Amino acid sequence: MRGKSLGCVKRGLDGDIRVTAAKGAKMGASTYRVVVNDAEQYSIWPAGADLPPGWADAGMTGSQDDCLARIDRVWVDLRPAGVRARLAG
Repeated sequence: MRGKSLGCVKRGLDGDIRVTAAKGAKMGASTYRVVVNDAEQYSIWPAGADLPPGWADAGMTGSQDDCLARIDRVWVDLRPAGVRARLAG
């Protein structure tokens, strides 16, 4: 089961990472953590908040910019893990 994220992290056509907040989500935290779900999709979450079901800490805590930079380095293939596995196999 996948939990809801606060928003969505997407790479734009220009290659820049962008965060969009989900409806009603508050993205005003000063410290975030990078989180990942079982499809190996990344997002950020306020550092002090409990993670929703389906999301795990990915080992990075910092400012929003620092966390997004980490996602930019590690999430190079934006396809979900299941899609990558089907195409590889």
